[in-house]
Amino acid sequence: MASCPGHTYRKIRIPLLRIRSACRFLLCAFLLLAFTLQPLPATALEDFAALLEPAPDPYTDLGIEHSATAAIVIEIGRGMELYAKEADKSVHIPALSKVMTAILVLQRFPADTYVTVSLLAEETNSAAVPKSHLDGFAAGDKFTVEFLVASMFYIDSDAAAIALAELHSGSESAFAGIMNERAGQLELFDTVFLNSTGRAVAGSDEPDGEPDTQYPVTTPRDAAKLVRYFLQSDNYERTVNTAFRTSSTRFFPTTDARSIEITNNLAYAWTYVDYLSGLFASDDSGTVSLLATFAAGGFETLSILVDVVPGEEIIDLQQLSGGIYRNYVNTVLVRSGQSVPETIRDSVEGTVFGLRYKRTVYYVQRIGSAAVTDEMQYTSAGPHTLPLMEEDTVGTMTFTLPNGTKITVECAPDRTIYSVDSGFANKMLNAFKNNPDLYIIILICTGAVVLAALYKTGSGLVRLYWRLRLRKAERALGSAEALSGQDVDDRHTA
Repeated sequence: MASCPGHTYRKIRIPLLRIRSACRFLLCAFLLLAFTLQPLPATALEDFAALLEPAPDPYTDLGIEHSATAAIVIEIGRGMELYAKEADKSVHIPALSKVMTAILVLQRFPADTYVTVSLLAEETNSAAVPKSHLDGFAAGDKFTVEFLVASMFYIDSDAAAIALAELHSGSESAFAGIMNERAGQLELFDTVFLNSTGRAVAGSDEPDGEPDTQYPVTTPRDAAKLVRYFLQSDNYERTVNTAFRTSSTRFFPTTDARSIEITNNLAYAWTYVDYLSGLFASDDSGTVSLLATFAAGGFETLSILVDVVPGEEIIDLQQLSGGIYRNYVNTVLVRSGQSVPETIRDSVEGTVFGLRYKRTVYYVQRIGSAAVTDEMQYTSAGPHTLPLMEEDTVGTMTFTLPNGTKITVECAPDRTIYSVDSGFANKMLNAFKNNPDLYIIILICTGAVVLAALYKTGSGLVRLYWRLRLRKAERALGSAEALSGQDVDDRHTA
């Protein structure tokens, strides 16, 4: 047996002095920390606990209840958020893909452009559920862009979306790339499109046997931004009015001059939902999403509901309509000609002047909330040059509302400034402009003085005229008398 090589171990003694020194050092360090470190104050602990608690929902007291897992309501004019539930949650909204399809196609092609139906579009229509099926939709047929867009919005037609995508880019895959490029331009950073229909795409099976299904994703906030862009753009006004804001429309979509009426799948919502002005309902295998607009009280809102329970659509729309218009009102922020607070001034070449708002501005205010914050920021467009007229824009005033929305209003000078040196003339001219009644009175008095002067001048001229005539007559009479006396003298002499 082989023997292991021998090892010699030597016991090393650690001096006791070193151990004691180390213990003293550790003890001193512990005591130092114990005396220097203070316990956290109660306020700090409360602040830390507050950070851990979820932020309170600012919309709880609106009394809005619905079946959607996520939702958002904005005012269309300014994009102000009026209600939100899970607005930043990543969700699947098939309707949004069809909205982007309409945007891209209508940007390039007029609404009356004819589209030839492909075999893929025909097959998609044949496989559609009855409520999304188009009658007489065969390969080779031609339909207008406007009719196909209405088919997307009214009956959620996938076949119409595919036909439009092929018109625009030749294929669905090429069109999807353009959709995502446009989404980036519109700053929809949480949105990814897969196709024009918004349907899920089945991929290869996973190792565990489950299919790899991909879904287009977005957020309610991104969706609201895109739909608002579509509704506000003048390029789509005609199509929005015929394919979104009405419950049904009659078209002449084909070349044979045959009219076809198409009706929204939820046309009865216009009867049961107050203030409804537009509706697009999309259903992907039981996943229902609603895009709806409401108009009342001088302002219009856009509502987006995600994953609505089938059969609850009308009730959810009623809840949103009543909750929003019961708690919000359109009110005046500033009026045209209203003076800006005296603490805010501008200047031109050393002359300080006040400001006035150039137009009346409205905004949507939550009932019971503060009108505006104290934050008002004036931005001058100077340096200004003379003369400065009352209708000139000299700067802007920015108001910040309680929810963070910023509103900018143009400002004008409170008077006309012609020159720095002619202060008296400026005051007189501005006094006339600011007091039109005084201006009229002075004008009338001046006219009366002028008329009196003209009358007096005319009377003097008339008197002068008759005096001259009288003198002329007197001279003629004197000459006649002289001649008559001479004749008498001549007769006496004779």
